[in-house]
Amino acid sequence: SKAHNMRILMSPANIALQNAVTNLMSNENLPCTVIYDERQVYYDMLIWLKSSERGRVDPTRIGFHLEFHPDELFRGVHPVMLVDRSGGGGRPQQEEIVVKHMVIHAGVPEVNSDLCRVIAPQSAQNGWAILFPRYEDNFIGTAFTNGGNGGILHEFELTYYPLTADAGGYKLPSPDNVQGVDFTDLGNDKEIYRYNFIIKNHRNEDDYSTLISFAQSWSLTGAALDARLRLTTDMDEWLSAYAMVSLCGIADMYTFGNNHNLMTYIRPSDGRVLYFPWDMDFCFSQSATAPLVGDQNLGRIVNLPGNLRRFYAHIVDDINTTYNTPYMASWISHYDS
Repeated sequence: SKAHNMRILMSPANIALQNAVTNLMSNENLPCTVIYDERQVYYDMLIWLKSSERGRVDPTRIGFHLEFHPDELFRGVHPVMLVDRSGGGGRPQQEEIVVKHMVIHAGVPEVNSDLCRVIAPQSAQNGWAILFPRYEDNFIGTAFTNGGNGGILHEFELTYYPLTADAGGYKLPSPDNVQGVDFTDLGNDKEIYRYNFIIKNHRNEDDYSTLISFAQSWSLTGAALDARLRLTTDMDEWLSAYAMVSLCGIADMYTFGNNHNLMTYIRPSDGRVLYFPWDMDFCFSQSATAPLVGDQNLGRIVNLPGNLRRFYAHIVDDINTTYNTPYMASWISHYDS
């Protein structure tokens, strides 16, 4: 009774079209109706499937991207709501919302999410889900001065590509492979950055200049690296976010598995880049004795002596205020129920 219901209705023809194996990766909008908590009806909405290429072949991980009408926003605020069912590795959805709770309480920039029970067009897609607002829709515009007008958001992601096709030549989403990059100097051509650093807002401007300067600075070493970071990167914010990601043992994450699942945001007030954690469903996956600092260029930057001391300070602060049984016990019980 504590959770919200999201009932999604589609025609049989569109259900079949959307879930055909060669259409699983399509971002084509199809019509739907959403009934929220069995009493508020949103008509003539748009929907496509949500999950990674590997998640969309598994009905238990398929989620939904829902677009609302401008004159009837979800909860009066959201033009889009992501219904996330991925639950990495078969884990329950409550695990990621516990991590998101800790991230927010620790002062890391993060959208507020909610648990729901989705009643999907196909019964195999029913079950627990997390309602995920997008950073670009409402969060950055209210969390930062002039945030929505001047700040550019990029999603750091892998490039997934299929390896097979059916008899008609249509690509099959599984099996697949991925290609990833680090935050590094890939040259000055924005086309080289485009598919691993996906621009999420101000797309018409197509401005990658600050992102490229930021990434190039991470290729430096020693004193030059430290000096450049002060100009391009809010290092304390990165260390704060990274501390909670490390404590929660999140796998399938930059430096702890794969080079993806974070957002970079260029703060308008000073042009420095912030780190927003994203898609933390493979949480509590690392060994309890795993290193606190991962690999790649971020690991190298965290291990700079001054940064490492600040990183450990964030770790200690998180343990004292958030990442502990006395604080989290009641919240874990709440989400579990």
